[in-house]
Amino acid sequence: MTTDSRWANAHRVGTITLAITLVLSLGIGSSVVAAQEAPTEPSVVVDIEADGTGDLTLVHTRDLTSDAETQAFESISQNETTRAAVEARFADRMGALAGSISTAVDRDVTVSETSIDLATTQDGETGVIRLSATIEGLALVDGDRLVLTEPFASGFSADRPIVVHVPADYTVEEAQPTPDAQDGTTLEWAAGADVTDFELELTADSSATETPGFGFAAASIALLGAALLGYRRR
Repeated sequence: MTTDSRWANAHRVGTITLAITLVLSLGIGSSVVAAQEAPTEPSVVVDIEADGTGDLTLVHTRDLTSDAETQAFESISQNETTRAAVEARFADRMGALAGSISTAVDRDVTVSETSIDLATTQDGETGVIRLSATIEGLALVDGDRLVLTEPFASGFSADRPIVVHVPADYTVEEAQPTPDAQDGTTLEWAAGADVTDFELELTADSSATETPGFGFAAASIALLGAALLGYRRR
């Protein structure tokens, strides 16, 4: 490899690293998406659980149709030190976010897990970067109701769709603003949508069958895990 080639490849690696850093600056997070197929399109994805915990995932993509871009992407995905540094910075951002949430709502809001995942699509033409954070107390738990507002309600904006997966056996009672698309338990707001005063209210389906003996335990866990997210972006 010539000096120019090495410089060009290093520049591309730096560009991808910068792209990840810019993703971090959005303060959203990578790839723990339980019960849902890992997303491969640019998006902000929220997976809500019945106890109010939410997995927040930001998906970023890179065009890998050239050998140089592919080599640059692989040099990061295979570099454990670089990945660890990116995840550490992301964890710091999420910790700051949790602190802002706690201050705003006067209650504990915690980030229990963060992760970074770099992969390629099946055709090998797109590199996918997923940054994720599991936030306990993302949604308010009120009896059989879940209410999600933040971080979207206080002036959130993104250049990619917002996708929310609601728990199985929950019904959407209210969604403000109205989602641009809805398919079963998945709601989507288009890129650039104005989501000021965002509120998503869900109610447990009373027709869902409970296993005898587990109803009380499930209710206790839900009450213990109840928390309200009220983060205001500054």
